[in-house]
Amino acid sequence: SGQSVLALCQDRSVEPHQLMIVYDDLDLETGRIRLRMKGRPGSHRGLQSVLEKLGTQEVPRLKVGIGPVPSGVAGRDFVLGEPTAEEWEDFLLPAIERAVLALICWIEEGIENAMNKYNG
Repeated sequence: SGQSVLALCQDRSVEPHQLMIVYDDLDLETGRIRLRMKGRPGSHRGLQSVLEKLGTQEVPRLKVGIGPVPSGVAGRDFVLGEPTAEEWEDFLLPAIERAVLALICWIEEGIENAMNKYNG
């Protein structure tokens, strides 16, 4: 993940603070979203790779909750597995809709306003 993001930044002359990394988060309840201006990657390997390659933790991100992992299921298998029709309908589609609105708000009004509106 990090190498691709770094190449994009270099090719397009984009600074890390101008990015928005959108990713799944096992530590966030399924269907919830959370915007952050910066921070550590936690256990997310893709985000860790991005932050390492960019050399900074000051990269805006939008987490989309997919957790918690059900008991007896490996985290990797859960992340790579297919959501049920109910999970799509009840949690993931509404989260995607909110995430799109949050991204539009970020573009139009900035990260702080988007965080105030969508992190509740």
